[in-house]
Amino acid sequence: PGQVESYTAGPLADQGFSTSSNGFPGFPAATSGTFERENYAVYVDAEWTPTDRLVTQGAIRFEDFDGFGSTTNFKVGANWAITDNFGVRSTYSTGFKAPTPGQSNASNTSTELTNVNGVPTLINNGTIPATNPVALAFGGRELDPEESTNFTAGIYATLGNFEITVDYYDIDVEDRINLSSEVKLTQEQIDQLIADNVPGAGDLTQFRFFTNDFDTNTHGIDVVVSTYTEWLGGTTDWNLAYNNNKTEVEKFNPDTIGPGRIRQIEQTTPETRWNLSANHTVGNFRVLARLSFYDEWYDSFENDVFGTNAVFDSEYLVDLEFEYMIGDHSSILIGGNNITDNSGQKATDVNNLGFNTATILGNTYSQYSPFGISGAFWYARYRYSF
Repeated sequence: PGQVESYTAGPLADQGFSTSSNGFPGFPAATSGTFERENYAVYVDAEWTPTDRLVTQGAIRFEDFDGFGSTTNFKVGANWAITDNFGVRSTYSTGFKAPTPGQSNASNTSTELTNVNGVPTLINNGTIPATNPVALAFGGRELDPEESTNFTAGIYATLGNFEITVDYYDIDVEDRINLSSEVKLTQEQIDQLIADNVPGAGDLTQFRFFTNDFDTNTHGIDVVVSTYTEWLGGTTDWNLAYNNNKTEVEKFNPDTIGPGRIRQIEQTTPETRWNLSANHTVGNFRVLARLSFYDEWYDSFENDVFGTNAVFDSEYLVDLEFEYMIGDHSSILIGGNNITDNSGQKATDVNNLGFNTATILGNTYSQYSPFGISGAFWYARYRYSF
């Protein structure tokens, strides 16, 4: 447990002051403990090459978990080089993931910003075990393992100076382990949390817990194209990497997973990303330039605080690097990531509600930004290889 003063009510509690500081109380004895799990596994894999152009593989794994029983999973795959310049490949596998002891047992409380009757308001939000009596009253239950199936199929080809790979993937996850929607508490329910020794329960306004209450399907495509050009006194290596990825919630329990949580799962990450790089070498000099694209994404925090759509625009980033080789073993590099200093669209611009940075407590940019909000990063390095 933490220091007593970090989580107990002090002498000013009767004046309305809460426990703790900086939005996070300490850990009382009621939440401390040792949680462990034992498991053992046996697996075998094999590879067979029936012809010079066909490679097949298979694997099987048996695993026994303390508290969750046993599971058997497998993988099969094949790679067929139809010609010297063209081939196909595919795999199919099953998976199993047991909840961690932390997901099953951890409790904590933190302060968050949310929208209360149109006003940005600080509230205390707790994550409690799914087996906590209050969580049970709102649909919580002991966590089960999640199971998955994974299918991939792709082609690879050489066309002149071009190397091309295209791969499709499809992943189904049943009983996916993730946080529930947030449950807002009445004063009576808060009193019950205090009786159950939930940390910070006296200040707790809402809570959530881990569940197995939805299934998802994730499918997408990866494309990689590489080539080279001999020009400008040297050679340029070109590389394009493209990904389109979509996650859909296929089945869910409306008692624990609401529409807002579903949208967060499906839209928080960009659906499309790609980057194009050119790496040019002339003698001892090398120049790398890279352009990256991130599709639009959804920020559930902005939606909860402002009650608006909170979809952030797609963005482009540019990286640039120069290197000079000193002999065979060392080099000097100077470069920058995101040299245009793009931190993305501002949260106040997305919501267009007239809030300023102070009103949203410094949350100038989206906290879910796929490329961060720090802007440009410049560096100089000396590298030596043995």
